Amino acid sequence: MEIQDDKIGIFQNYLSTLKKTSLDKGSGQKKYMTESEMPVVDFDKVKKAYVRELGVKPKSMPCSSDALHIGKDGNISFIEFKNGKINYMQRYNIHQKIYDSLLIFGDMTGKGLSFCREHADFILVYNEMKNREEEKGETGEGEAGKGKSKGGEQRQIQESDSRVAIGKYFSRKGKKNFVRFDLEKFENFYFKNVFTFTEKEFEDEFVGGITI
Repeated sequence: MEIQDDKIGIFQNYLSTLKKTSLDKGSGQKKYMTESEMPVVDFDKVKKAYVRELGVKPKSMPCSSDALHIGKDGNISFIEFKNGKINYMQRYNIHQKIYDSLLIFGDMTGKGLSFCREHADFILVYNEMKNREEEKGETGEGEAGKGKSKGGEQRQIQESDSRVAIGKYFSRKGKKNFVRFDLEKFENFYFKNVFTFTEKEFEDEFVGGITI
């Protein structure tokens, strides 16, 4: 069930590094979410080449994950970098990137969901400081959050940080992944594992654990 060499070969023209694929240009200044030079496939370029062959119009351009890592064992990881605040619309965008990336990958390699359930992970790398609000902030920008005092907001952030820390602690104890931003629903149906990592967690748990 692993990806054979002839299937990997179709991505050879789109090789890049984690650092380059993590670049955020939207903030007005260049920001890399990792300094790792680990080789990966620039999946955004794969998408552009894929739709160009189909003659798809720019308005109909699908979404895609930033990077695709293919391990020596043939297992793969779709990686998405989000440097900004992940609100409701950003969550929807991430979900759309998952669907479109899987469709493109499957069409190009002939590998369906059964392969991805056994051999594929999805990793979201997010900016910890910009995503400190738990649940309330993640489910939308509702009226409840308006008009709060600075002290009240600070208390909410501290309580939210505590909930995230507690969630991660008990997830580790239960040997499970603590998944944020409503992405846990993709685990076991679309992917073998889903991870939501801060930049530091990504360096420690993914980059530091991969033998190139």
